[in-house]
Amino acid sequence: MKGVIIIAIGIYVEYKGQVTQIPVNPEELKIKHSADNEIAHSISLGEINQMSFPKLSNVNFQSFFPRDTNRSYVIGKTAQAPDAYVSMFRKIMDGKEPCRLIISDVGINFLATIESFEHSRKAGIHEDVYYQIEFKEYKMLKARFVKIEKKVTEDKTETASQSQQEQEPSTNKEVTIGCKVLVNGQLHRDSYGEGPGQTESNATRLVNYINMEGSHPYHVTTLDGGWRGWVTASSVQVL
Repeated sequence: MKGVIIIAIGIYVEYKGQVTQIPVNPEELKIKHSADNEIAHSISLGEINQMSFPKLSNVNFQSFFPRDTNRSYVIGKTAQAPDAYVSMFRKIMDGKEPCRLIISDVGINFLATIESFEHSRKAGIHEDVYYQIEFKEYKMLKARFVKIEKKVTEDKTETASQSQQEQEPSTNKEVTIGCKVLVNGQLHRDSYGEGPGQTESNATRLVNYINMEGSHPYHVTTLDGGWRGWVTASSVQVL
């Protein structure tokens, strides 16, 4: 029912530095948290529950993309035509990279994959696109790097000097996805400098996204994959 929107929240999807707000809030938002616990049986205790780590969270909802973006219930000033949203979600699914799902006021802010996205048009109001979508939380794998040392017969003084040079940070090194950097600068919500946030000071981070078209081209995370934000090129120094 178009006239009744009961969730006064903001739903945002960030993908490769571009933040898009869902134009019409759903009437219902379903968030599922569950654990991967196992049931075992003991002779003395009977049935017991063996606790384990929580499963990935799921978020799903259904709404519609209006053709007329001037309607009173349309949120935000940058609402787009329905086909633009459909194209964006298809691009995320085909790109095989996670997006970031942010839902204000309910504590949802995590990397996610789009598990399903269905859209349709209805007779009489065919210009609007109705859809239902399901997001699943995504967690990055933590890679471990092993350094292999080779025995050499070079002069010890020269070898020690080379080793020291390799360990010193250099701003001349190329910033690449996955590299470790030292960050000194303010974090932002997207790569175009919107949403300024906290300021990092001598923080060791990892680069997980690069968008050279933006004024803040590098997105950095903590060493265990926690997102921090976008920073300027002058704010990072490759370690």
